[in-house]
Amino acid sequence: MKRFLILALLPLLAASCCPTCKPLPAAPEGKQLIGARLQVQADKVEAFLAAAKPIIAASRAEPGCISYTLLQDPYDKSVFFFFEEWKSQGAIDEHFATQHFKDFGAQLKDFLAGKPAITIYACPGEKKVE
Repeated sequence: MKRFLILALLPLLAASCCPTCKPLPAAPEGKQLIGARLQVQADKVEAFLAAAKPIIAASRAEPGCISYTLLQDPYDKSVFFFFEEWKSQGAIDEHFATQHFKDFGAQLKDFLAGKPAITIYACPGEKKVE
């Protein structure tokens, strides 16, 4: 959530700090992908998986969700990767406002062994590679 606030405020900061800087363009419309890598404490893997089940099911039921997958590293069972596809940035914003997202976020601090690495990718247009 902080990342989105920073991204939203960045054009204002750039404009106020640098008179020759141009504001950043608005976020592109279209599909958005989220990749999140999480390192879970080794002794909390099972509890993490149990806590993740409700957010996975509820997120998949959201109208803006295309897919929502949790993957586990086969070589390091304490490393997980959320891969999410959303119809738009608006769908992500709605997802971040849901109670299941807030509930899971509040639980995460009890499971994590480090800071998550989260990247959001914009896909304004898609072309199939053959």
